[in-house]
Amino acid sequence: MRQTIVTALAIACVGGLGCVDDAETPYGVCAAEAAKGNTKAASSACEDAVKKSPASKYGKLAADKLKEVQPALDKILATEKKAKDDADAKAAAEKKAAEDAAAKEAAATKAAQDAEDAKCPKWMTICTTGRWPDGSERTTGAQYFDTKAECQQAGAIMGGAPCDPCACRR
Repeated sequence: MRQTIVTALAIACVGGLGCVDDAETPYGVCAAEAAKGNTKAASSACEDAVKKSPASKYGKLAADKLKEVQPALDKILATEKKAKDDADAKAAAEKKAAEDAAAKEAAATKAAQDAEDAKCPKWMTICTTGRWPDGSERTTGAQYFDTKAECQQAGAIMGGAPCDPCACRR
């Protein structure tokens, strides 16, 4: 009985039922992709074959094929990294140029506004100092200033009271 079981296992193994090299299929893909020149796919398939069965016949063949395609893979990866770095540098330069243009435009707008403000002879604002018992606002009345900068400081002068935006009065 025992000899029959051993014989059956030997026949099954020789017949291919239980003695399959797990690395054979990935190695086939690896070799095919390498032949096509698809280095990344070949490398991935070879790594898969080596992981599945490093000591088997196909695992060892895959390890050798992996060593063969590695220089080409390194070159491809270096080229891709350089392209990505170049694209990142270009994007950063474009962003900086856009920020510089926006800052220049803001400065020009402010300069134009300052020039317009300088033409105004009097600036006026009204500050709120609180509320009357009936709930109505208690204000300082109109406050007049010679410059817009002085007008904008009115709230600070009034102890931090909220003031209306300064307006030019001609």
